[in-house]
Amino acid sequence: MILLVKGQSNIITLTLSEKCSLQLPNFLFWFRNEISNEEVSLVLTDTSQFTDRYNRFTFVEPTNALLMEGFWEYEVYEQASASNTDKTLASTLVEKGKIKVININTPAAQTVYDSQTKIKKVYE
Repeated sequence: MILLVKGQSNIITLTLSEKCSLQLPNFLFWFRNEISNEEVSLVLTDTSQFTDRYNRFTFVEPTNALLMEGFWEYEVYEQASASNTDKTLASTLVEKGKIKVININTPAAQTVYDSQTKIKKVYE
């Protein structure tokens, strides 16, 4: 599972080249929110110096895309185009998985139970 932090530059490292058939592929990332079914697609540039071993991408939220907090499914496709964002026009699916988007600047809501009776019994 990939963890993305809102409002930060996130480094994503995957092994995609081993499944690619194109010589110099561009990678299309497709995200779908598990609750709202919102879909987001974008092409990210591979910044790895050793693409035969791993592929590294920098995802800046919200500059690259605005993703709401929660769980997302992701799929990565190889393609020849550097601008296509339609996954049906991409060449091959090379990876899929899950992403969790969190916001560390927003404190988590805590559940407090105050409706219970507060009677202390002492036994002798």
